[in-house]
Amino acid sequence: MKLKKIFQAITAIAISVSCTGCIQNLLSNDKASTKKITPIDFSHVKINDNFWSPRLKNHVSHTLPVCIDQIENKTGRILNFENAAKRSGEHSGIFYDDSDVYKALEGIAYSLINNPNP
Repeated sequence: MKLKKIFQAITAIAISVSCTGCIQNLLSNDKASTKKITPIDFSHVKINDNFWSPRLKNHVSHTLPVCIDQIENKTGRILNFENAAKRSGEHSGIFYDDSDVYKALEGIAYSLINNPNP
């Protein structure tokens, strides 16, 4: 019982200290402490290093073709979209299988920005 009260007291103190720091930051008018984050266009980012470059090349040449094969041929996920467009046939697989298609398309789109493949 005593340990529980000590834990509650420590928790209350920690929360109080955290809140005090947040309030002090809000009340401070020091503009040097605040920085504005400026977004940049994704297509302007170029990665040329020894760590990420080989991984990104591997992603484009190996991972994406496997993803395309999986969603087109092995799982029938694209067939679900075709059936929906024709308004015929049955849905196969789990009801949220379309999210894998969207994520694969997103990966392909991001990769095509810096690695065009006509």
